[in-house]
Amino acid sequence: MMSFSLQTMEQEIPLPHASPSPQAGVMLTRRLRLEPMRQGDLDAMHGIVNETSVRRFLFDNQATSRERVRNMLSASERQFRENGTGIWALRTHASERLIGFFCLWPFVVKREMELGFALSWAHWGKGYATEAGAALIDYVREHLGWKQLQASTDLHNNRSILTLWRLDFVESALIRGPAGPLRVFKRKP
Repeated sequence: MMSFSLQTMEQEIPLPHASPSPQAGVMLTRRLRLEPMRQGDLDAMHGIVNETSVRRFLFDNQATSRERVRNMLSASERQFRENGTGIWALRTHASERLIGFFCLWPFVVKREMELGFALSWAHWGKGYATEAGAALIDYVREHLGWKQLQASTDLHNNRSILTLWRLDFVESALIRGPAGPLRVFKRKP
């Protein structure tokens, strides 16, 4: 799970210009389907972001209201329409059940777009984050044309750090985040 700050998910930050993909950001991997998050995912996402194990490194370990999640989903829908970025629902091919999410989202700390992700605790350790992250990196390269992709995580979020290393991210900085130190990683798509 990446580190998210409560205020960053609602703040308006100018986004890099890009054309949304013809399939509106739908990605398929060997085991997973990533598709733009919908309002119908509200209850499932609310549950995931409030799991004790997940929120430890997500939203500064604060409980997140349904209204805040609803606002995030609305902002994501707008971002997908405008530039092909937002929050992707993560599901296995075998189920419609939401198991987590990935995002390309503006973060306040460095005012840059970042890769972010969270998986429900029941789905940790199965390689899903690495598999979905690789698909999103391909999306960035093929549809957005970005020269660099950034991610950040809490100082001791070892599972996310390992995932970023597997995705060929390189640690580039240690910065002060809203709730403590953040490790910043960069990668060329």
